[in-house]
Order: sequence, then C-alpha cells, then structure tokens
Amino acid sequence: MAMVESLLQLLLSFYTTQVHRVEELRSLLMAQLTSGIQALKVVPPVQQILALPTQVRTIMNDLLELGQILIQLLINTTPLYDL
Repeated sequence: MAMVESLLQLLLSFYTTQVHRVEELRSLLMAQLTSGIQALKVVPPVQQILALPTQVRTIMNDLLELGQILIQLLINTTPLYDL
C-alpha cells in the first residue's frame, strides 16, 4: 500500500509540474503573439488595411472567401487522370 501511495504522490507531483510548465509556455506564447501583433500593427500595409472603413474590409473579406471557394471548385473539378 505504501508503494501505491508513493507512486500516486510521484504522479501527482509530475502532473503538477507539467501543469505549471504548460502554463508558463502558454504565457510565453501569449507574450510572443502580443509582441508579434504589435510589430505587425506598425507595418504600413497593415496600417492602411486597419484604416479602411468597415464596408471596404467586409468587401475584401468577401472577395478573399470567394477566391478560396473558386480555388476549391477548380481543385474539385480537375480530373486526376484521363479516362
């Protein structure tokens, strides 16, 4: 029984350290993402896009989605081999 308790204690300790490690990695990742986003915000093309009115951004997003649909349609209708 003492051996089982010892094993459970070790597993709990391992689990706790892994949770702390994952939390530290999450914090690091969030910090890196935040700094990356801040760096992108100062790039002139990104600033121009952010300055666009909402309607223009909506149209741009719709065109991007339409392009993705058309590419998927092209892929789906292209034969893989000649019959």
